[in-house]
Amino acid sequence: MNDPIDEEARLAALRRYEILDTPEEAAFDCITRIAAQIVDTPIALVSLVDDHRQWFKSHYGLEARETPRAVAFCAHAIRADVPLVVDDATRDPRFSENPLVTGAPHVRFYAGAPLKTSDGHRLGTLCTIDRSARSLTRAQEAALRDLAQIVVDELELRLTSRRLANELDISERSRQASHDSDMRTRTILNTVFEGIIVIDERGIIESINPAAERIFQIESAEITGCNINLLMPQPDRGRHGDYINAYLRTGQTKIIGKGREVMALRRDGRVFPVDLAITEMVLGQRRLFVGALHDVSERKALELQLQQKILEISQSYETIRQDLESAAQLQKGRLPHPSMNINGVEISSLYIPSTLLSGDMFSYFAISGRRVVLYSVDVSGHGVPAALLAVTLSHTLVPAFFDVSRRLGAATAGGDDGGASLADICVNTLARLNERFTLDEQDCQYFTIGFCVIDPAERKLAFGQAGHPNLLIVRKDGRVSSVGEGGVPIGFLTDDTYPAPTVDIAEGDRLVLLTDGVTECANEAGRLLEESGVGDILSSLAPLPIAAFTDALKDRLIAWKGDDQFSDDVSLIVAEI
Repeated sequence: MNDPIDEEARLAALRRYEILDTPEEAAFDCITRIAAQIVDTPIALVSLVDDHRQWFKSHYGLEARETPRAVAFCAHAIRADVPLVVDDATRDPRFSENPLVTGAPHVRFYAGAPLKTSDGHRLGTLCTIDRSARSLTRAQEAALRDLAQIVVDELELRLTSRRLANELDISERSRQASHDSDMRTRTILNTVFEGIIVIDERGIIESINPAAERIFQIESAEITGCNINLLMPQPDRGRHGDYINAYLRTGQTKIIGKGREVMALRRDGRVFPVDLAITEMVLGQRRLFVGALHDVSERKALELQLQQKILEISQSYETIRQDLESAAQLQKGRLPHPSMNINGVEISSLYIPSTLLSGDMFSYFAISGRRVVLYSVDVSGHGVPAALLAVTLSHTLVPAFFDVSRRLGAATAGGDDGGASLADICVNTLARLNERFTLDEQDCQYFTIGFCVIDPAERKLAFGQAGHPNLLIVRKDGRVSSVGEGGVPIGFLTDDTYPAPTVDIAEGDRLVLLTDGVTECANEAGRLLEESGVGDILSSLAPLPIAAFTDALKDRLIAWKGDDQFSDDVSLIVAEI
């Protein structure tokens, strides 16, 4: 449920933190980097929602430092205490026409946890963004909430430190005013927030204000006239007299006129940290030293908790990273050799996962003794869920092709599974997959598939397709043609019938079976390569031998994008008859 927002009070709270338009800081950049890794997205932001803009204190994976508030997803996220999760912005009426969705950076997935202060104001979000539709697991949502709280803790810590610095400045100016009026000094010392202790050049306490009494849990009458070292733990207690004598003799100081953190001792024996600043004051012939101190136990405890939480997250991330690397090696081991010859068909392949674990899977193998199958699968989303389904499919597809081919062959007059038509194998295999893998409405995970069943001897192929990019055929003379009509992904319509066009091929023709990570590869201007752009590249590379053809195609994709960090998995198979 969305809570009503007192926008005027929220903006006042945001300005109180004095964080807007400040330089980038490693503490916040570490948090966004960890968030992007845990949720497995290319972009993570610490976004603060101002009156007319959202400004990014940290912007992992995104160049921009701010965007208009009118198009900000985070402006919606701050309306509730729970994270806002958008699996596919193109299907959400709130965001489908948003220029951040229809144009760069092409937002599809968004998950933002509100940054809620201790007094209840939601300043912005810690959010993660992907250019592909996907979902958020419960574990990822919990981690995102924890990281958002760390961001708030970091902001609170800075506010507290700034307040202490301001209060210390006030205290220092008050001590300067004490030269003009004893009464004014006494009034100030009795009312300031910091503890104030005045000692003489022997270290004897002359006065202690009420704040210092509260800090040390001791009455002024009990400690006045005693040596200040009674409020110090060892070894400072034994050395303090030597410090004062050395200063009076040489004028060289370690702390006078400076501020530093030291340890102090309460009446009950407890040691605790304080921020201490000491100023020398001369009254007539007397030299006095005024110490202004503030108990920083709470701040140190917060810092320790923050460090511990970051350490725990870092350790968890390292464990997850190692597990993901092992899983990625196992997944890569399921792929075929990148260069093979099967029944006279020369095959080369390219595989560039966008993250450790990929939703792409492909293979090529012989069936019926002389026919060759090439298949390419693209599972929606990224990371572990997509990889698990991709590996499951790799275990399922090869037996499915063999079984369908065998059953159809048994029904022919000769009873030879090689007698089954290429188109029938495609149609029946797609029907079996469509029946076996129905759409899971809970997590909306699905996959597309494209595959060829090739008869090299007959110079024919049939192409089966369910929501996958079209098959591209590069003729020997460099002409490129497209086969297919896209269609619906597997499992969307249980009674759907998929077509399987049959195509004549000639010696020297090349087949290119690819995933949408190739056709939807965007350059620095946000322009997609699309099928036509891929066709132009394939035509220009046609004279190259097949292995060099695949390598050159990879180089051209990297040149188009501007770097080798792809936002979606890239995989393709090249087969030459």
